[in-house]
Amino acid sequence: MRLVLAGHGHYASGVASAVAMLSGNEEAVSYVDFTSVISPDEFESRLRDIAECGEEVVIICDLVGGTPYNRACMIAHESAQVKVVAGMNLAAILETVLSIEDGSKVSEVVDLLCASVPGGVGFFEESACSSDMIDEEEDL
Repeated sequence: MRLVLAGHGHYASGVASAVAMLSGNEEAVSYVDFTSVISPDEFESRLRDIAECGEEVVIICDLVGGTPYNRACMIAHESAQVKVVAGMNLAAILETVLSIEDGSKVSEVVDLLCASVPGGVGFFEESACSSDMIDEEEDL
């Protein structure tokens, strides 16, 4: 199974870089950036080149309704081996990469991604934090 990140600007490559740094696995995800210097058709071609690898693929897009998502959905419409999820964030991708094992089913990965998104969102509230909760030696 392959995880492919797709997003506007350099968001996908940035998340892929952070996943590699935090997981220690530089091959955990592939990515395609949709930048201002490539057309939607070129973006789709690059995404297709990765998605049509002969194995199951989960394409994780930055947001619903954008060009990366729309083009990924077109590819998924043509192939039962391709699934598309939107709402990419580092916490969800990292949790998924660290949880996937050989033989994981695509449906399990999609469920994990969708369940991880709310857990990756937080709000800092000063009154809920004390100085003994902060680890100043933290490397992450």
